Amino acid sequence: MNESAQSQAKVPVPPVRRRRWRWQWFAMFAALCVIGAGWNRDFLLRSWGEFLDVGRPLTEPVDVVFVLGGGFETRPFVAAEVYRGGYTRKILISQPARHSMDFLGGRSEADVTRQILERQGVPPEAIESLPLEVDSTVSEVAALRKYLEESRPARVAVVTSNYHTRRTRILLKRVLGSSANEIRIISAPVDGFAPHDWWQSQRGMSTYFLETLKLMTVLLNLG
Repeated sequence: MNESAQSQAKVPVPPVRRRRWRWQWFAMFAALCVIGAGWNRDFLLRSWGEFLDVGRPLTEPVDVVFVLGGGFETRPFVAAEVYRGGYTRKILISQPARHSMDFLGGRSEADVTRQILERQGVPPEAIESLPLEVDSTVSEVAALRKYLEESRPARVAVVTSNYHTRRTRILLKRVLGSSANEIRIISAPVDGFAPHDWWQSQRGMSTYFLETLKLMTVLLNLG
């Protein structure tokens, strides 16, 4: 296969081991619903927003920071801030599959992410792009696994949107096994809403509703 064909291939996604249904998570959420319905709706919704956000700021340097695709309005900026703070010397970006919604005059999302990073002070030589196209968080995690197997960095951090961090952590553990415990997850903010007030905007409500469905799908091993 020539280099051009390779660049268009999508990263193979390894089979995901099925796990038992996480009843305790949904029992907790159901209990919160009951409590919230009769007590404080805002408390319930804020608790769910905080539950989804498991990212934490870095407290020590890492070898590479992987920026998940999507959320290019904030994720690359957070990664650049980590770089400027001296917490890493390499930023790894994914290559989301091209589609009809390519950004900014036909450039790919990966190109836009790279441009943002460079404009935020990350030198080109510190940015590495995974070679294979990805089309989901699962395939991004699979691409990261391949990179880790080949490059073997000791310390890794992943940047994604705050509401997306719990699902990302679950997928990291499923694909990478126990080695995922060593990966740090960094929360990127989202313009217009946050875990403590997401239900106060239409965009926040739709984003968190969709993320909740995706989380349930992952836990049920349906996709």
